[in-house]
Amino acid sequence: MSAKHHTVTTPHGQVSYLASGAGSVVVMLASLGRPAEDFNHLAARLSDKGYRTIAVQPRGVGGTDRGIENPTMGDLAEDIVAVIDAEAGEVPVFIIGHAFGNRLARTVAVMYPVRVRALVLLAAGGKVPIAKKARDALIGTFVLEDPEERRLEDIRYALFAEGNPVPPEWIDNWYPDTATLQSSAVQSVSYESFWSGGGRPMLVIAGKADTIAPVEDTVAHLKESYGDQISVAELEAAGHALLPEQPEKIATLVFDYLKSQGEYEER
Repeated sequence: MSAKHHTVTTPHGQVSYLASGAGSVVVMLASLGRPAEDFNHLAARLSDKGYRTIAVQPRGVGGTDRGIENPTMGDLAEDIVAVIDAEAGEVPVFIIGHAFGNRLARTVAVMYPVRVRALVLLAAGGKVPIAKKARDALIGTFVLEDPEERRLEDIRYALFAEGNPVPPEWIDNWYPDTATLQSSAVQSVSYESFWSGGGRPMLVIAGKADTIAPVEDTVAHLKESYGDQISVAELEAAGHALLPEQPEKIATLVFDYLKSQGEYEER
């Protein structure tokens, strides 16, 4: 089932998203400086199973306006709520957030808890600073003028488990201006502002080879803080990218979790 482009208009400009399927709404938020298309595989699997998937383009990407110069995390959350309003009205939705998207997903849930049924967090960092080597490699992925081989080395270290291939779309499709905007929004708040996820149930999927958000800096802290609010899946042979590394395992984990939250009709 192919996704269709939709837009909503907000006070800060137009927000674009890819939508497919019918059923309970699942909103998807990509990682730092990355497009909604990162969720193509997962969106297709979930829409085939009976969900309506909504992958939101971040500011400055794929038809979404850049908006104001220095948005806050609250401003970015309002973009997502505008999409939720258009697609689900007042019916609570699921939100899946990858890396930076996990911060945004939890910010939405903190600000608008009644709009969120449950969260799925991929590579859910935010509390512990990124180790210097991983941080430098992540920054290097956005230096598009660097030779491809150098960027590929950074991409592999920052995002992929050793031995996993890097798909062409993960060499391309990086948006430095969007990443700068998102990073500025993150730096304007503390991790406490989003960490609780509004008390909503959370599935945390972590790659055991993640150099940016290692399991010991993410899953361990979340379980310590919130106990049974958190369900955890740790994946072998997966780093920070996760989605292109273990697509079928992630699709199965996410589907099973969403189904466990109720209101699912078998197709």
